[in-house]
Amino acid sequence: MASSKRSWSMSTLPLDLLEEILYRTPAESLIRSKPMCKQWYALITSKRFIYNHLDRSSKRFIRTVDTVQILDPVTRTHSETPIPNAFRPPYEIDTIVHCDGLMLCMCGHWSLLQGDRYAHLAIWNPVLRKVRWIKPSKRFTSSDYKILRFSDRRFDDQYCDYYGEEPQKRSWKTLDAKVDWYHVDIACKGVAVMGNMYWLAQKENKYILGFDFSVERFKDVCFSPPAAYESYLACFDGDRLSLLQQNEVSGEIVVWVTNKLTDVDVLFTKYFTVSRPDVPALQFCSETSHPVYFIGKHKRIIAWSEGIEGERDTFCVFFTLYEIDESGLIKQTEIVRDFEHGCCRLFLCGYVFKDVCFSPPAAYESYLACFDGDRLSLLQQNEVSGEIVVWVTNKLTDVDVLFTKYFTVSRPDVPALQFCSETSHPVYFIGKHKRIIAWSEGIEGERDTFCVFFTLYEIDESGLIKQTEIVRDFEHGCCRLFLCGYVYVPSLVPLPC
Repeated sequence: MASSKRSWSMSTLPLDLLEEILYRTPAESLIRSKPMCKQWYALITSKRFIYNHLDRSSKRFIRTVDTVQILDPVTRTHSETPIPNAFRPPYEIDTIVHCDGLMLCMCGHWSLLQGDRYAHLAIWNPVLRKVRWIKPSKRFTSSDYKILRFSDRRFDDQYCDYYGEEPQKRSWKTLDAKVDWYHVDIACKGVAVMGNMYWLAQKENKYILGFDFSVERFKDVCFSPPAAYESYLACFDGDRLSLLQQNEVSGEIVVWVTNKLTDVDVLFTKYFTVSRPDVPALQFCSETSHPVYFIGKHKRIIAWSEGIEGERDTFCVFFTLYEIDESGLIKQTEIVRDFEHGCCRLFLCGYVFKDVCFSPPAAYESYLACFDGDRLSLLQQNEVSGEIVVWVTNKLTDVDVLFTKYFTVSRPDVPALQFCSETSHPVYFIGKHKRIIAWSEGIEGERDTFCVFFTLYEIDESGLIKQTEIVRDFEHGCCRLFLCGYVYVPSLVPLPC
């Protein structure tokens, strides 16, 4: 009797089922399957598939010393491959930033040479085993950002250059910008709001000058309030401008704010005034830098100012943090004194940046990580009792971001995730069912018998579930070999051009 067996292969499956199978296949295996047929190659290399696969991929740990070591904490698979030749001395990886399976690596050392900053930066995909160097430049650029530079009135050679998208590449180009350079306030370094830049300027009257990156043009935004006072520009509420003015004689402060910069007509309106006699001068004198400030809740001014004191051998520059509201000076704190530099204006590059949220109390050792792709987790461990507390935020895109306690582990069998102060911080992520997956560095022995070992821990609310020693390193005579240990997600994302 003839055999009734039918031939079968994955290519006979419906496309949607085949795609679902490939989504569940590790990126490393997909790389080996790309040459199998044109249909698979077209699917695996499509942008839609790459990013859908990335969203479903599980986290791994990666570490670089003399080799690239990748650990899958679920399967306990530990791979070790030679480090790419590009990262061998003198360009060893010093720092890594991970995004979408791509690693931005800072290698070797950067230095200042004749005023230019040179750094060795590379983008690396460990799965594709490809490295692309970012060519040294006087300026740091990114395919997701645009840059504007222009000279001020102190220079005879007037120029306005813009870094943006050309048909086939990103490059610098000179703009035929219609702006009177003399009227831009060179003391105002510019304020970035919603992707555009704004400066104080003056023609017949003071006004706000803006640059719209979407159309690559300067524009007059609105008139500035009367200029009888010293004026300082800042961002307000993320989509507006604030202008702080202070009378040099009386010390009175007036704060103005605009409506939304996306509105058709933009105007300043008076927000509040501070007329108390205890209000300090936020700019110490004409020789010191402009204060850096922002307007907080309840009409509160938070300002950081530069001051000077003494002469010659006793000369110093000091920096003070002020908190001021309508009732006057609330608090004044001297932050630092600098006796080493013989001039002021050390504060020239002072800026305000936004803190996302307050961290929980720091009575324990604290370790930060990503959680669920759009939130943060903070793992804290008490050095004495070993108790672990895990906090998580709400989505970072929310208006108000706060940490809330997620769970606590108080069992006596919980290990110290940081072996001692000489070892590196643990690398971890929070998995399903409130499970901690952590990779930690430990040390053992002395001199000839000294070694560094790495342990994978699984911990949940009931305590230690599993502990597995992954590797021992006898070749290096110091710990902190785990300095370049990270959580990463293997991906098929190609390197940017």
